[in-house]
Amino acid sequence: PRVHEAKSVAANEAAGSELKPLTKAVKHWNRQLPKAERLRSFHIEIMAWDVLRSKHENRGSGLLALYRGLATRVLTATADPAGLGPDIDADVGAKARLDAQRRFTAVADKIQEALSLAAEGKTEAAHYRLYQVFKDPYPEKGKAELNSRPRIVVGAAPDSGPRHG
Repeated sequence: PRVHEAKSVAANEAAGSELKPLTKAVKHWNRQLPKAERLRSFHIEIMAWDVLRSKHENRGSGLLALYRGLATRVLTATADPAGLGPDIDADVGAKARLDAQRRFTAVADKIQEALSLAAEGKTEAAHYRLYQVFKDPYPEKGKAELNSRPRIVVGAAPDSGPRHG
């Protein structure tokens, strides 16, 4: 309906024209989930309208804000924005909402980790984290960061001499 289109355009403009591309990323991620775990695409879109109401510093921070917001927003019912029918998520039970919240939070945590790595100048590791979430067509596969700290192997310490006891 035209009401949906008008609300979508208004929400995207309020978010500095970033809502549509960020929502597409969430929808792409959602399509990778097992069918039983997916939310309806329209459900994600309507929730995103409520969550991302302003432009963020960059796409990374916008994506993080969107996932964090969706993790909270998914817990409440989503009315049909045109008022034409029942809630668009009427078939989503309490357990499914909590499971979706957990998935959104887990992705937000991975995005936060990637943003922190990027801020430290570890862009390859940041891209790697994001690629693990979004897969193709995410443009950079990156590289896993090798742990540069020395490894301590339990039981490998030199013997300190005989024990008397």
